[in-house]
Amino acid sequence: MEKQLLGMSGVYFVAAKLSRRGYIALATTRNIKGVDLIVQNPRTGKSLGIEVKTRKHRGEKDESEIFYQITKASGYKILHEKLLEEKLKSHYVFVYFPAEDKPPRYFVVPKDELIELVKKEIEDYLESRKHRRTREELLKTPGPQ
Repeated sequence: MEKQLLGMSGVYFVAAKLSRRGYIALATTRNIKGVDLIVQNPRTGKSLGIEVKTRKHRGEKDESEIFYQITKASGYKILHEKLLEEKLKSHYVFVYFPAEDKPPRYFVVPKDELIELVKKEIEDYLESRKHRRTREELLKTPGPQ
């Protein structure tokens, strides 16, 4: 499945789940940066944006790899905390399409929890690997955007 089709499948999967729960879920244009879905609670009138990250089964890898993909897809290379909080502006839903005969799995991660997960991943990265630069140098330099 093409990458764009896979992404669209994830967005519409999440929109369908939200619609079945009574929310209004509108997919945004896929060629712009930002949220993938705008969701409104018709009872309260409150709206929020959601980003959807989608992965599919690739061979014999462990399905729990989706948790690694959470931080990878959300900018784990951004070591500078200010840039991290600027990049992660919305809530996320991570969708995993396993082998054809199994139903999709999904994980809803509020923005604040995702920021904490990514911070923990950054800390693990800094502590567990050897680097050419010092920890202070790594934290001082903003990561790739």
